[in-house]
Amino acid sequence: MANGIFSEKGLPIIKIKVRGTSGDVQEFEAIVDTGDNGYLLLPLSSAFSLGLILVGIDPNNVGANDKKFPTLIATGEICLEGKTWTRVSINLLENGTKVLIGNSLLKVLKKKLIVDFVNSKIEITDGLVEDIV
Repeated sequence: MANGIFSEKGLPIIKIKVRGTSGDVQEFEAIVDTGDNGYLLLPLSSAFSLGLILVGIDPNNVGANDKKFPTLIATGEICLEGKTWTRVSINLLENGTKVLIGNSLLKVLKKKLIVDFVNSKIEITDGLVEDIV
């Protein structure tokens, strides 16, 4: 189980590790963005130090207010909870500074997200097959 925190602005945050071809690992505090159907969004500057492999361009990434903007697509590996490394698609934002985790990432990892505003708790746990819709 991965436990997270709420940011000062009330956003759910969890720690993830990302690894590229260089073998170097970086840990990020990522916003769990339940309004994003993507996998992982990183600042472009992080791609270089990690040695992420660029594989294409997504011209239709959708941001706030349904505004479309292009992002580069890379592949890399991520790790939650200090467990297994999983190869995923990573969108890279040229002027970005935030790291975002989208719904597709949690779904492909078969994770259950619990956001408890009352008790200020964020949990990501292994989802049981019957829990995944």
